Amino acid sequence: MSGMASRACCAPVNGAIRPAIVPAEGLSVLSDSSRRRLAAGRRAERGLGGAVPRVLVPLLVGIVVLAACSSTVTAVSGVTEHPRPPSASPQPPSPPPVVAVDTLPAEPAASCGTDGIVRTVEVVGDIAYIAGDFTTVRSAGGAPSARRNIAACDLRTGAVHGWYPSGGADLPVLDLAAVGSWLYAAGEFRQIGGASTQHVARMSIRDAGVDARWDPDPDDAVMLVAPAHGRGVYIGGRFSAIGGDWQPALARLDDTGRVDDAFRPEITYRGGPRAAVYAIAEHGDGALFVGGRFSAINAEPRNSAAAVDIATGQTTTPFAPVLKDTNPEDRTVEVMRILPHDGVVYLCGDYWQIEGSGDARAQRNVGRFDPGTGAADNDWSPTTDGGVQDCALLAGVDVMVIAGHYLIVNGAAHQKLAAVSLRDGSLEPWIEANGTQGVWAVTTTERGAIVLGGNFTRVGTEPAAAFALLTHGGG
Repeated sequence: MSGMASRACCAPVNGAIRPAIVPAEGLSVLSDSSRRRLAAGRRAERGLGGAVPRVLVPLLVGIVVLAACSSTVTAVSGVTEHPRPPSASPQPPSPPPVVAVDTLPAEPAASCGTDGIVRTVEVVGDIAYIAGDFTTVRSAGGAPSARRNIAACDLRTGAVHGWYPSGGADLPVLDLAAVGSWLYAAGEFRQIGGASTQHVARMSIRDAGVDARWDPDPDDAVMLVAPAHGRGVYIGGRFSAIGGDWQPALARLDDTGRVDDAFRPEITYRGGPRAAVYAIAEHGDGALFVGGRFSAINAEPRNSAAAVDIATGQTTTPFAPVLKDTNPEDRTVEVMRILPHDGVVYLCGDYWQIEGSGDARAQRNVGRFDPGTGAADNDWSPTTDGGVQDCALLAGVDVMVIAGHYLIVNGAAHQKLAAVSLRDGSLEPWIEANGTQGVWAVTTTERGAIVLGGNFTRVGTEPAAAFALLTHGGG
């Protein structure tokens, strides 16, 4: 596979299950991004040490926020602090309202910028928390501020926000998730905010202080952190053990940071690098969809996409999409994002074929599947010539936004960022991006905004160095 994806959050629409969202009465309030992350699944390995992308274009770093409902972002004061998650047994959540739009925005506004790569974005109110591989973040029209691999930007003003764990992180941060009053971070790091907490940590949303008592201690990189409704958080990555306790690739951690013994999936990868999990999505029928890089779950053969019982992780369902990568340079199938929506499941990633269909110029890196069996809907078959690192659904527009390092969509020149119709998979008229690795992360908010992170210098016709707001015009 030619490039690993990062994570980002996607908004389910028109009835998609959003298990990360909980009712307001007595339960934790999740961030805009976290509410979508669990139902949409979470991203993939961030490409550290990964293969050279198949497609090379001009280099960049950036994030772009695309506001879809109005020409400005409504202001709130400061950063919202949420109550601590409860320990009560979870109940199926009801999704909150999502603002619908009928067109995709493309007008830039003032925004932050970084000097590196933004691999993940988490939005809480009007604050966007960003992370990746960078050393400074610059306010719109202002001087750079020292920010090592993690930072926050004000969506109203385009200014660097004061929230910052002291000293940042020593190595790249690959994923973020806001749950209750905490912001969870995952990645390659061994220190963050001055604490020797490796690969996964949590910080106060209020003051960025690291909770040193919450220290799971996985033995290798964590690429995914996502809310587990009422049960702590999921983490996924290429680790084998957590705190010396064998639990490869996927685990659920309780509020103390300990492995949840009730949830014990066994994920393996034959004849190659160790297994890794990049994406999950809870489903209303009690299943947890899992995507990444693996060959089996609970001894059942599965090629990087599967579903298990959400309570125990030990029962593998019949969901088994037929995915294959025929790239002669890298035959690894990697699933970066999972989106349950309207009775089907969408998968996005880097694999050339679905059920035998696809080739180098027309890769089936996005597909639609039956949630019970994994059978593909081959009447819906958008194609690209490079990997799709993330994807998202936008309420009211009836399209999927796909982000990656490709140059061609459905046979037409269209690079790094695109929108395809949910009706027939056709390419919609919209903007593009650039960059060697392109767009790593795409996130939607309840206000109809889209946030992008990645390795690009331009979105549409305008510069976009790490953080830009695109609207329908006028602000």
